Amino acid sequence: MKRTLLMAVGGLITVFGLLFLLQGSGLVKGSPMTNNHFWIYAGAVIAIVGAAILVLGVRTARTRIR
Repeated sequence: MKRTLLMAVGGLITVFGLLFLLQGSGLVKGSPMTNNHFWIYAGAVIAIVGAAILVLGVRTARTRIR
């Protein structure tokens, strides 16, 4: 259950980070975050953290299978 939760949370955080990055760069419009450079960098950091959590969940799943 823990690994599934890690993968789900990591995937969700990664998606939100990418969304923030795209909004900051102006590719996704309709938000106060649009064309704001802060959100490009914040989104990238959030996406990297989410990907790390996702990888941790996948590695935990592989360890238990063996």
